[in-house]
Amino acid sequence: MRGSVIKRGNTYMAYYYTGEKINGEYVRKTKSGFKTKKEAQKFLRSVIDDIEAGINIQGADVLLKRFLIDWLDEYSKIACLAENTYRGYHTNIVNHVIPVIGDIKLNSLKPEHIDKLLLILTDKGLSATTQRYVIAVLRKALNWAVKRRIISYNVIDYVDIPKSEKYIPTFLDEQQLQTLLNYCFDNPLLTPICLCILLGLRRGEALGLKWSDFDFNNKTVHIQRTASPSKGGYHFSPCKTEKSNRFLSLPDIAVSVLENWKMYQSKFYLTIDNFNSDDYVFYNYTCKILSCSAIRRYYKKALQDCNLPDIRIHDLRHSYATLLLKKNIAPKVASKMLGHSDTRTTLDIYTHVLTNMQEPVTNAINDTFKDITVTKQ
Repeated sequence: MRGSVIKRGNTYMAYYYTGEKINGEYVRKTKSGFKTKKEAQKFLRSVIDDIEAGINIQGADVLLKRFLIDWLDEYSKIACLAENTYRGYHTNIVNHVIPVIGDIKLNSLKPEHIDKLLLILTDKGLSATTQRYVIAVLRKALNWAVKRRIISYNVIDYVDIPKSEKYIPTFLDEQQLQTLLNYCFDNPLLTPICLCILLGLRRGEALGLKWSDFDFNNKTVHIQRTASPSKGGYHFSPCKTEKSNRFLSLPDIAVSVLENWKMYQSKFYLTIDNFNSDDYVFYNYTCKILSCSAIRRYYKKALQDCNLPDIRIHDLRHSYATLLLKKNIAPKVASKMLGHSDTRTTLDIYTHVLTNMQEPVTNAINDTFKDITVTKQ
């Protein structure tokens, strides 16, 4: 055995050897304060099992808060996390996890600690969806520790995580979209909003466009990168999935909108050297891509001026998808246009649209069997 239990006064102490050497001597570790010999022996067996399984005992003997900060620093570099993703991970760790369970040692973390975390997050008013995101970040960090043999298992696997609420997207109807587009046509700085409506783009996809992505002769555009807000500007990265990287046909109205934007932009070519040398579509007169905050501000004003519901920019994408399905565009085609990973994703999100489209079917059945009378029993 690599250790033993001895009595110290009224309590017991367990000591063990980690198998590592410093200056030729095996490293010895102790843990004291056990009320009974049985408790100390149970601890010792657990530690020795971990050592023999190759678990990094010393690495696990750190506070969770120290481990999480170190993990995020290393993982963000290995995984090349986008700045937005990094900020989300950091916020959840620092604001939600560390204040509740950060002072617990990594190797002492138990399912009941996660239960406590969830209870406090609920008391703070966080939705089930947000709680799941917090736990997802913590799960990722602990899985990383398991793979590196720092801990033997992930405690979150033994916890019941609250189910997230099913999100029902908000959307504008056909008339409302026309009203918003008419307003946007008079404000060139709302051109990205026009593309979100006319092509169903994500905001980051619109802001990541370059003029070289367009083939105006064949009226197509290649969606191949996305822009994420970063310090002092944007971080550009390839589309996350193979299906997100896609070619789209350009409606005539989208071509006209882009031509108007190019005319607006041309005012700056003559006055600014090297204007838009990177070829990005949405450069403004400050030689920077339109900021998310500015676009959001113009967009919110547009909704107010048009007396339209206060919906998110991303909900314009839902509006586009809803329009496609209501115009009887096949779900498979709609899925491809939206860049969804598969048709099931499209159908799951827009179930409400398909339900509303069933009315003509019901009317057809009613009309077919209208002359039949059901005899009452």
